Amino acid sequence: MYKKAEKTLVIFLQKYFNMEDLYEIDGRTMAAAFRRFDIVERYIKNMEWIDSVDCKV
Repeated sequence: MYKKAEKTLVIFLQKYFNMEDLYEIDGRTMAAAFRRFDIVERYIKNMEWIDSVDCKV
């Protein structure tokens, strides 16, 4: 579950910042950077949101 969520969030950031070079950021690094924001945890726990994001994982 977390691996899919990590990949989804990385892809979401790539699209948001329009930077393809974000592929170098892994999900765990990104999650650590945003850990103090519980919005990331809520998205990870909400599988419906992950499935609704237009990202191919």
